[in-house]
Amino acid sequence: MIVALTGFMGSGKTTVGRMLQNSLRGYEFIDLDQYISAKTGRAIPEIFSTDGEAVFRKIEADCLEEIILRGGNVLLSLGGGTVMTERCFTLVKEQTKCFYLKASAETIRRHLIGKRTLEEAAKERPMLAGNGIEELLSKRGPTYEAVATHIVETDGRELQDIANEVFYLI
Repeated sequence: MIVALTGFMGSGKTTVGRMLQNSLRGYEFIDLDQYISAKTGRAIPEIFSTDGEAVFRKIEADCLEEIILRGGNVLLSLGGGTVMTERCFTLVKEQTKCFYLKASAETIRRHLIGKRTLEEAAKERPMLAGNGIEELLSKRGPTYEAVATHIVETDGRELQDIANEVFYLI
C-alpha cells in the first residue's frame, strides 16, 4: 500500500513520514522532492528557475507515477503543490491512502521560520513576508481536503502525536 502525506510546506509531512517509517515495518520512505532532485541531479529551485513550473510539474507527475507503478509499501511525502495538477491529484486520489496534514498559516509560518528571524527566513522563502502563506493556503486547502482519505489536524500538536494518529488510521 502507498500511504501519501499531503499538505502545505512546513506542515510536517517529511518528519511525520520518517516517524511512521519507524513504526511501520517493511515500508520505504520517499520524499517526492528529494526523489525528483536525485533523479534529475538538480535542486527543485533550480528546475523552477531554469525550466519553469510547467516543466517541473511534468517531472513531478512522471516521478509520482513511477513510484506508484512500482508498488510496494511506501510512505510518500508529497510536495506542497503536487496535488494541484490534475494528473497528480488523480494518481494520489485513486492509488494511495492519503493523509492531509492540515495546519493553519500561523503554524506553518512558525515551522518555516524556526529559530531564525522572520527577515532571515523570508530571504529563503519570500512568501513568509506579507500574506503569501494565507493566500496560497486558501487556494490549496480545498484541493488538499478533496484528495485526502483522512484529514489530520496538526495545530498545537506534537509531531509524534500526529504520526501516531496517522499510524492508527492506516
